[in-house]
Amino acid sequence: MRQESFKSLLSYDIGFFDINNPTVLATQLSSDCEKVNGLGGNIVGLITGILISMATAFTISGVYCWQLMLIIMLIFPFYIFSLILGFLAQNQGLVSYKYEDATVYASDCILNYKTVKAFGMEQKLLESYMKVTYRVSQNTRKKANWSAFSFGLGYGMLFYLYAFMYWFAARMLVDGYVDFEGMNISMFAGIAGTSSAFLSSIFAPDIKQGQIAAKNLFKILDYEPTIDPNSDSGVKQSVSGAISFDEVSFKYPTRELYSLSNVSFEIPAGSTFAIVGTTGSGKSTIIQLLLRFYDASEGSVKFDGKDIKDFNIRHLRSQIAIVGQEPVLFTGSITSNIAYGIEVSEEQVRKAAEQAQALSFILNHPDGFSREVGLRGSRLSGGEKQRIAVARAIIRRPKLLILDEATSALDTETETKLTDILGGLMQGRTTVVVAHRIKTVSTCDQIAVLWNGELLELGSFNELMEKKGFLYSLAMQR
Repeated sequence: MRQESFKSLLSYDIGFFDINNPTVLATQLSSDCEKVNGLGGNIVGLITGILISMATAFTISGVYCWQLMLIIMLIFPFYIFSLILGFLAQNQGLVSYKYEDATVYASDCILNYKTVKAFGMEQKLLESYMKVTYRVSQNTRKKANWSAFSFGLGYGMLFYLYAFMYWFAARMLVDGYVDFEGMNISMFAGIAGTSSAFLSSIFAPDIKQGQIAAKNLFKILDYEPTIDPNSDSGVKQSVSGAISFDEVSFKYPTRELYSLSNVSFEIPAGSTFAIVGTTGSGKSTIIQLLLRFYDASEGSVKFDGKDIKDFNIRHLRSQIAIVGQEPVLFTGSITSNIAYGIEVSEEQVRKAAEQAQALSFILNHPDGFSREVGLRGSRLSGGEKQRIAVARAIIRRPKLLILDEATSALDTETETKLTDILGGLMQGRTTVVVAHRIKTVSTCDQIAVLWNGELLELGSFNELMEKKGFLYSLAMQR
């Protein structure tokens, strides 16, 4: 179950994670699978054994004194009713543990622990966390009240039933309907049966939690992604890197406003194309459409004249590399991060690191390429992480290279070195550059200027500067 759920999550489109919080999904993957496994394994086995024991005990009781057994069966429904109360309380939603919000909040705080420490926010965040958990505790109190009431009522009725059984058995013995041995066998068999019924009711909360967990997991398993990277359908061919946007409009699943509106442009194969614009203008949206994280709401995105939807998504993405402003590194060695997603030799990893000018700092460490980068690359500096990301892009030999603010977070010296590295990497392949700095985009073949999701200007750097439009004003400001 856990393997299938994780496999399904890996195959889902980005829109699924826009709607469902990844932290909650990870928690469900860990806890819900365990609850479902328990529901279908140990708990069911124990309940089955208890029910068989109960049926056997009642049968023995009836064989030795059917009158006593008849009395037990008449009273037994009232006893069962008291045990069901607890289960009904959960079934009606009166007791439910919804700590997802608290889990997400705690996860954000822990993952960003450096910022928390830097601003001295420990006490403030603790108070906020307690407010989140307090809301959940209101339902917990209802659980405690209902569980205590149903447990007390059920357990109390159990002893009342025992007392009545003793009295009735004694009356049957005095009246001569049963001998002493038969009375004891029948009575204690009945006690064993009722005790078994009480034991089975203890598992009612686990059964309900298992049912809720199963529903959560089936929501994951039953989801049908619109973009499935595991699908074998689509054209598997090498692309030259020629790209065109034909009247593309797009809005995110969780937003009402369009992030792109009727955007059209063409990028010749092997050329450099820069995207410039203010925050929220649609630069990152274009990148995500190129990677086919989403499909355009209107219009079409094409590679080599073919709609991007016609390509096999995994094969297309294998020909694309991206270097972002904040490089994403995974827990593991430097080697595993450079060779992420592809099978390559150690020599190829070393060569890519050398081309990215990362070889010196890698070999200066005692562990070399086996050095652990830590959570999200926390054991490396910003420049080191960026060079690892560049090496990862180099080793893929992409037909399309995407540079998303790749140097904006670096100091001047490191930026200069990395720009030289990227310049060599850009030669002979289509490159899309997202940048704020005019210096970064001045050498690009084409520049697209975006404003509020619309294409405001398009042309070479010199052409746009001569127009003295938006790009010109940005250049003058900076």
